[in-house]
Amino acid sequence: MAHFFSGHSRCLICERIIESTEDLRMFPAFLPRGHSPWSYSDGCFHLTCFDGWEWRATFLQLYSEAQRIDASIPKGLTLEENEAWHLRQTLEWHQKILHEDKLRSSSSR
Repeated sequence: MAHFFSGHSRCLICERIIESTEDLRMFPAFLPRGHSPWSYSDGCFHLTCFDGWEWRATFLQLYSEAQRIDASIPKGLTLEENEAWHLRQTLEWHQKILHEDKLRSSSSR
């Protein structure tokens, strides 16, 4: 999860200091390197900046997909099986969203 220090952390969108947790939206690192909004993953945002951000809907959709993967881990696995399952699912998802992002970028040119 992103680290937040009131009065010190900067919003990744506007780059201004975030003064309070009341005006804060945070995300863990969940996107693969190379995805268009990857540099915003694992970051802090002012709520108003995030709400008006062009990537907001896509970012929230991708975050929801990442959470679904985490929540769908089968029960009864050993730690090693759990880690292997999660790695497989995450890598497949990363490949899928990188491919979709590349297609979206190509079509917008």
